This record gives sequence, C-alpha cells and structure tokens, in this order.
Amino acid sequence: MKLSKIISLINGELLSPIDPDGIEIGGAMGADLMSDVLRSVQPEAVLLTGLCNPQVLRTAQIADIRAIIFVRCKIPTTEMLEIAKIENIPCR
Repeated sequence: MKLSKIISLINGELLSPIDPDGIEIGGAMGADLMSDVLRSVQPEAVLLTGLCNPQVLRTAQIADIRAIIFVRCKIPTTEMLEIAKIENIPCR
C-alpha cells in the first residue's frame, strides 16, 4: 500500500518534505520499545510509536523502516525532523 493512502486513512499530516506517493509500505508494527522493533519488524514497514526521540529515527534506519507514525498526539522535535529529512524517513 502506498504511504499516501495510509496517511489518508488515518487523517494524518506528513511532517517530512518527502513525496508519500512514491513510497510503498510492506507492513506495519506498533511499539514503544525500540528493542522490540529491532527484534520483530519486517523490512519496508511503517512504525507506529508513542516514543518521540531521535533514537526512533536511528532504529528506523537500522531496521529498514519506510515511515514513522507518531501516535498519542506526539510531535517530533525540530532535531528529529532534520534527521528524518537527511535520512529520507517520512514522519507523520
């Protein structure tokens, strides 16, 4: 499924300057413990998390996560959005 479709389904807002139409998502995982993500996420998935710190982005890099959706009204910091932009990781 295209990331743009997921954003539409959840009434989300893309926070990164990345075109969501070109990103295909192969699965999803929800977790707040990044060790759980590293242990069980499938490549090309979207991560749903309430953890809002730069470690989430570093974990996404390692685990080949295609996008991050912050839940529970979490808003990433400017630093996090800069890292996401550099690493080409869409955030919602």
